[in-house]
Amino acid sequence: MTVAKMSHKSRWLLYTGFVYLLSTPFYFLMWRAGDKDSSWVYLLMFIPAITAVILRLVKKEGLKNVGWGIKRPYLLLLAIIIPVLIELITMLLAVAFGWGQYNPDFIQNNNGLLTINGIGLLFGNEPQVLVFFLFNFAISYLVGMLIMFPLVFGEEFGWRGYLQNHVLAKFSIPVSTLIIGLIWGLWHAPVVLLGLNFADYPMLGAFILMPLGTIGITATIGYFYQQSQSIWVATVFHASINTAVQITNQAMGASRDYLAVNLIWIGLWLLLGGFTIMVWIRQEAHTTTTYSEPFVANS
Repeated sequence: MTVAKMSHKSRWLLYTGFVYLLSTPFYFLMWRAGDKDSSWVYLLMFIPAITAVILRLVKKEGLKNVGWGIKRPYLLLLAIIIPVLIELITMLLAVAFGWGQYNPDFIQNNNGLLTINGIGLLFGNEPQVLVFFLFNFAISYLVGMLIMFPLVFGEEFGWRGYLQNHVLAKFSIPVSTLIIGLIWGLWHAPVVLLGLNFADYPMLGAFILMPLGTIGITATIGYFYQQSQSIWVATVFHASINTAVQITNQAMGASRDYLAVNLIWIGLWLLLGGFTIMVWIRQEAHTTTTYSEPFVANS
């Protein structure tokens, strides 16, 4: 085993250990308060980035190879659209199989004028014609992503901008996806046990469902990061996922089988992730890219 490979191995393990260690005090404070929505969660989301910055400086890796530019800008648009499509398909399948119902109060049509409930729109929620309603909804969605952007950047700078680089330098694409997805998913375990996302089955959610979901998402975000050579694309993708989920929660309301709907959602991300990995491997087979150095985009 080469020195470079050993270096990558030690760095991704060191990074993971420090992320979990530095996260522990915040999780302790959240557990003591018994509140999954504690303000501590906002600081917690920056721990992956803070740890990455510290290790980059200590190991003299610098910050240039994070991917501050962007290659293939069209991936930004796909990064916004794909999570929305996943949510729409999830809702359609849930309704089709009788595992959920569309909330008729979510979007109402009164003589061609549309209103939406449960979500504030940037240009108001009064009755609107279809064209303006769609414009208002789209702009409001982007603003919601923008609000989410700093928080998810705190995660993506670490998971993609540091961890993915070093794990890919050591392992194959499928194995790297499993490792990163598990690390990312299990990092959420304490807050999931407090009721985040899987309130009715926290143990199953924390140790099975959340990791499965993050494995599926890791494949697609990781591929987008690789292809775009941009931390911004990965962050936009993550922000769109978090924003789209909130819309689904309002559109379906409480009249659903939460476990079944979550399984549909996770299954779709795993299917997309599996397809993405196949495409990624096929593309890598036709390149001369090596991973002897931290893999990422040019700055």
